[in-house]
This record gives sequence, structure tokens and C-alpha cells, in this order.
Amino acid sequence: MMHEGRTDLCMWLGCLFLLIVGAGSFSGDAEISRKKNAANVV
Repeated sequence: MMHEGRTDLCMWLGCLFLLIVGAGSFSGDAEISRKKNAANVV
């Protein structure tokens, strides 16, 4: 049972990392940044 718990913890930490840092040009924060830049240009 313990090995399953470690796997779940690692998956959660990986998801948390991607939420904080982002996943490059496909991340949510990149999309928000593009929308802000487009709004500032106009």
C-alpha cells in the first residue's frame, strides 16, 4: 500500500509544479499573458 501512496504524492507534486511554473506556451499563465499583451497593444 505504501508504494501506491508515494506514487500518488509524486503525481500531486508534479501537477502542483506545473500549475505554479507552467507548461510553456500551452500553459494557462501563457494564455493570460498573451491576452494582457494584446489588450495593452490596442
